[in-house]
Amino acid sequence: FLLVNYETSFDTFSPDRDRIYRIYSSFSGTFTATNHGVPTGFADKVRESFTGIDAVANFHTWSERVKIKDNDGERKVSEGKSTIIVTHPDYFKVFNYYEWLISSPAQSLNAPNQVVLTESTARTYFPNVALDKIIGREVIYADSLPVSVSGIVKDIHQKTDLNFTEFISYATVEKTWLKDQWEPNNWNNVNSNTQLFVKVLPGVTRAQLDGQMKILADQYIEANKGESSQNTPQVQSLAELHFNPDLGIFDDSRAVMKESTMMTLGIITMMLLLLASSNFINLATAQASRRAKEVGVRKVLGSSRMKLVRQFLLESFTLTLLAIFFSIGLSMMVLQLFADLFPAQLSFDFTDYRVGLFLVTCLVAVSTLAGLYPALVLSGARPVQALKNTITLGAATATSTFVRKGLTVFQFSVAQILIIASLAVGMQITYMLNKDLGFSTAKIISVQTPYWLPKSKRQVLKTEFDQTPDIDVTAFQLGAPSATSRWSRTFEYNDGKEILKHSVDVKYADSTYLSLYNIELLAGRNLRTTDSVTEYLINETYSKMLGFKDPRDAIGKVINERPIVGVVKDFHSRSLHTAIEPMAIMCDPRSMNSIAIRIKGAGLNNIQPTLQKMEAAWKKVYGDEKFEYTFVDDVVRSYYETELRTGRLAKAATGIAVLISCLGLFALSSFTVIQRTKEIGIRKALGATVNSIVLLLSKDFILLVVIAFVVSAPVAYYVADHWLQGFAYRVDVGIWVFVVAGVSSVVTALATISFRTVGAAKGDPVKALRWE
Repeated sequence: FLLVNYETSFDTFSPDRDRIYRIYSSFSGTFTATNHGVPTGFADKVRESFTGIDAVANFHTWSERVKIKDNDGERKVSEGKSTIIVTHPDYFKVFNYYEWLISSPAQSLNAPNQVVLTESTARTYFPNVALDKIIGREVIYADSLPVSVSGIVKDIHQKTDLNFTEFISYATVEKTWLKDQWEPNNWNNVNSNTQLFVKVLPGVTRAQLDGQMKILADQYIEANKGESSQNTPQVQSLAELHFNPDLGIFDDSRAVMKESTMMTLGIITMMLLLLASSNFINLATAQASRRAKEVGVRKVLGSSRMKLVRQFLLESFTLTLLAIFFSIGLSMMVLQLFADLFPAQLSFDFTDYRVGLFLVTCLVAVSTLAGLYPALVLSGARPVQALKNTITLGAATATSTFVRKGLTVFQFSVAQILIIASLAVGMQITYMLNKDLGFSTAKIISVQTPYWLPKSKRQVLKTEFDQTPDIDVTAFQLGAPSATSRWSRTFEYNDGKEILKHSVDVKYADSTYLSLYNIELLAGRNLRTTDSVTEYLINETYSKMLGFKDPRDAIGKVINERPIVGVVKDFHSRSLHTAIEPMAIMCDPRSMNSIAIRIKGAGLNNIQPTLQKMEAAWKKVYGDEKFEYTFVDDVVRSYYETELRTGRLAKAATGIAVLISCLGLFALSSFTVIQRTKEIGIRKALGATVNSIVLLLSKDFILLVVIAFVVSAPVAYYVADHWLQGFAYRVDVGIWVFVVAGVSSVVTALATISFRTVGAAKGDPVKALRWE
């Protein structure tokens, strides 16, 4: 619940949440994709042509490091920040929950080279300085963009995806080099960090806003005549911002959880509560005869059935309340011990009314669900039979037996569904992490160089790396074969009949790229290192899309006015959720601001000395610029963070479900053994063996487990298959998975009930015959 509550509480505090929408790009034609960014020209068109709009907020998200100039002239460097935006004053009209401590939007963000800071950021940058004295102080972005502090706003402490802490005036773009990065009023390019939010007037519906998207689509077509793809903008409500992993939130935002994953967690939670409740019902009804005399005495002394029902419900309520107190302590401990499973900000917040409401709901619902049926059964005992200890609970006996067996089947059905699902998740995760991606990731590090510094420094750094003894080979690149960022463009090929247009992923690399990553060349030759793009490598998929069955036939053909010189074997440039797409690799030194390094040796167990040498080489070239690196295999692993987290949670839920089911089965078998103690003694006296008695006592329970497997198998297959459909490359859920789940359930059940059945079968028959 804490996890689901955390994910669903983002931006719920916004007073106009239902009137705020994001406009994003949706491409069709040769290029089919979505992008949470829009062309910069969209904003002014919305302001000019749309109706029913209260305010428009267009801004650019930015990740940059910051330098602060002290009074003595020294600069303090703040590491790269990803909570910076460049925006208009109207941002604070759309998101009007900010509290201004100093100045106002109109005064602070109208002129160039101004910045508004949150209170905590201001105090971090300028410690021991009064807030009013911070106004006018200088902040420098990317080493060359000086701005002055013009306003300060209070921090937002509620959960929000718009967790920005620095707001640079949009007027700065026109007056600085930022206009090269975000060209104003552009209709051709879509940058994912260019955001557009609108707040509609009260009473304006989403359908009315959707209907005006055609204005932007038509203008885009007009501005991009001759293009084979078009942008049909779509609308996303603020409430939906947090739950679309395909679209994402902002460029540097954390990965979001799918709503389907939250629903799965919710369903598992309900199942575990139902398992625990059914266990309580089983236990309470199984020992009904033990409490029958108590019920009889109470009834003789004048207690009504309603009073007895209240008594048993109060017992259930008390047990549930104690369980909740224990669970709170355990939950706090789990959040600390398994912190990597949960978001860093997740905690047990007693001030959150939803947490309190959930606990109260659990207390009432679970205690009622678990206690009502046993209360009705126990309170229905007849006083005379109860006092004579001949209680049978009348007609309720058959019903109680049926209910107990039904609940046992339910428990093991849930447990087996979770076992099969957990096996399927584990198999897919293992498959993803071990599948041959078509390139090597072992011992390879990627180092990003500062794009704003002279490009000649990159070559100097690469030469320093090449001279480091522990480094095997290096290569210039824009990104690894599989990277979180991707670039694409439309390629054209004339096959003699028509011009084929395809949207193609592009990679920028030098001539050592293929050998460093062990990418196989199927036909032709490798790229030559040149000063500009003169030739292309393409992958198998693109070769086939161009109509070539044999990769060799593609060599020498011209795409985008340049020849294809080689065809490489397909490799996965993204996660296994998506199929391999057409790709072209080219050499353009102006774009390759990253260096790939392969380390010598058998592994990365003792890589620290090598990293220290690399950092020393970095400082020789880039001085105080921060040295940062990424392991390529970590990037690949990061694609599956959600799946890894889901897998661990599924295993935990499976273990809990099996434990609860076994506890219930153990209690039920114990009660059965007690009920049949005299029968066991008679059978032993007549010569029955221990094995035959164990089989007699166990067969009914094993039959229940088998029935549970028959019920759960098709449900588990559907659940596992539905989850696996989210992957373009997936494992098959073979019959062995169900065999393992079924056999493990039977073995677990046998082990559980054997504690009581074997002991009863080995007992002294004389004592058994004296049993009352």
